[in-house]
Amino acid sequence: MPSFFSSSSLSIVSNSGLNTTSIANITNITGASSCCCPSSTSFLQTLTDKLIDMTKSLKKQFAELEANAGKGNKTALGPVLATISISAQLTYKYEYAIYIRRYGPPLNGIFDPAYLELIKAELAAGIVP
Repeated sequence: MPSFFSSSSLSIVSNSGLNTTSIANITNITGASSCCCPSSTSFLQTLTDKLIDMTKSLKKQFAELEANAGKGNKTALGPVLATISISAQLTYKYEYAIYIRRYGPPLNGIFDPAYLELIKAELAAGIVP
């Protein structure tokens, strides 16, 4: 029986938090008495080592983010990746407010020029309050 992972490698993978069910299934393949492809074994071992390192790194990063989330905001339920404060002043032309009040929001964000001209004429004549 060829073995692609030694038992110590399998225990390292299982201790890292990775799903070992699929790895355990490929560790024992019947049909030969020893490993038939050493290059595949070394590739899989390298891949396993990298996955373990990535898992540990991600666990460490999430732990740091969760620890930092509680510092500024006591109600935070998860990691806070960024905090942005914005202040701005909004100005608009009065005819657009009247347009939206009368006809609703414009279709596809495009105001009807005929209605806008009518509203502008009413504003110039003093008809619209």
